[in-house]
Amino acid sequence: KVDTDGYHAQDPKHFGWTSSDQVVATIDAKGVATTLKVGTVTITAFDITDPKRKLITTLTVVSLGGVAHLAANPQSIVFALPSTGQDAGYSVDNQSGKESMVIFYDLSGDEPKLNDRVTLRKAKGASWMAVAPSGQFLYVLNRETANVSVLAIATSGNLQEVTGSPFLVHKDAGSIAVAPDGKTLLVHSFDAKNSREFAINPAGDLTSTVSVKGLL
Repeated sequence: KVDTDGYHAQDPKHFGWTSSDQVVATIDAKGVATTLKVGTVTITAFDITDPKRKLITTLTVVSLGGVAHLAANPQSIVFALPSTGQDAGYSVDNQSGKESMVIFYDLSGDEPKLNDRVTLRKAKGASWMAVAPSGQFLYVLNRETANVSVLAIATSGNLQEVTGSPFLVHKDAGSIAVAPDGKTLLVHSFDAKNSREFAINPAGDLTSTVSVKGLL
């Protein structure tokens, strides 16, 4: 399920996806990115009926001791849990008017197994996810309530919101990304013209640091 500002939200056929460097990462018609080598690429999602309506973010691939073989689109993430090496999948459920929910699937077997379902506090309109390079924290941008939920990832893969979550962001926030060192969360505006940085504290909670115009 793709949700770009509520526009054609139920039909991913309305969207196109591009990667600025397919040697580093490719992205398929469903918006799932596959990382291939270390580097940074620009990922663009655009409305096929109106190409000027688009969302841009960056994807940085680094050599990690934590997350391995990450694959992701804005509303789902699959990666190997650092503690066990087993594949885990996380997706959001953001039914209109209801609180956002994150669903955890164990992908270690032949069939996905639903392991956990977490309702996020004071959060609606979940639209973008990011994971810390260490694999310890999951970040969810909730556009309807203009905040970011932060969840600690247990060694089992189960989730629990950290103290203070969710954290307020600007109302036109459209995407999020975690810096390669895991110390900063970048929150980009929907048109990708502005960005705000949040320091990621050791417990995973966020502290607003700086607002930048014309970043992209």
